[in-house]
Amino acid sequence: MNITITQGKGFHLNFDNGWVLSIQVGEFNYCANRDIHFEDRLDSGRSVSCPDAEIAVWHKEEHGMLHLGADTVAGWVPGNTVLKVVNYLNRTKLGNGRRLQVGRQLAKILRANPPAE
Repeated sequence: MNITITQGKGFHLNFDNGWVLSIQVGEFNYCANRDIHFEDRLDSGRSVSCPDAEIAVWHKEEHGMLHLGADTVAGWVPGNTVLKVVNYLNRTKLGNGRRLQVGRQLAKILRANPPAE
């Protein structure tokens, strides 16, 4: 696995099996930090945490992001659910015709673990 920092407000997990999971927790993302101005926080030297994240998934050998239910990104995904997505992608190969099935399974994981109210 390889980890890539993205714009200082998130990262991509690049799995050995080809899947890429984008986890974003910054300004303008669909998460609790949506309205936080990161530059102010970073200039002060304080770290920034978030109880949820915006996620997106794609495979490096295919074009386009997977549909995760209603859209290609899922917002306000609780941390524990992000971990379930990580575990699922880590053990899932793309294979013939599996793209749609993987998207449906991820949507099922997200529906079973909705954001906290």
